[in-house]
Amino acid sequence: MAESVRVFRKCVGNQNPLTAGAVGALGKIKLALGHRAEALALLTEALEGEARKDAFQLSEAFMLLFEIQAILTTCVCRSRPARLRVLCTCVCFEHALCRVRALCTCVFCE
Repeated sequence: MAESVRVFRKCVGNQNPLTAGAVGALGKIKLALGHRAEALALLTEALEGEARKDAFQLSEAFMLLFEIQAILTTCVCRSRPARLRVLCTCVCFEHALCRVRALCTCVFCE
């Protein structure tokens, strides 16, 4: 999977949705293998990529947020305050919500 990420980065660039999908898949693999720091970085990158997409997928964004939240709330380093452990998740989540609001055309949301 790391090779797939490398190929996507080289062929279509870091901002492409294909790259974001491959990065997210690699992050999930790293998490399953217990490589939490690498998984966190990859999943956060994937979430940022998902939020940038024109065809924003809310379910994918929430799945990535769930994985990130699982890493941050089960952090083995308890010396950091919980507020700081979830700071990056809140920023990404707020960005994702801004995208949802921008895409929403529901008369009840106005």
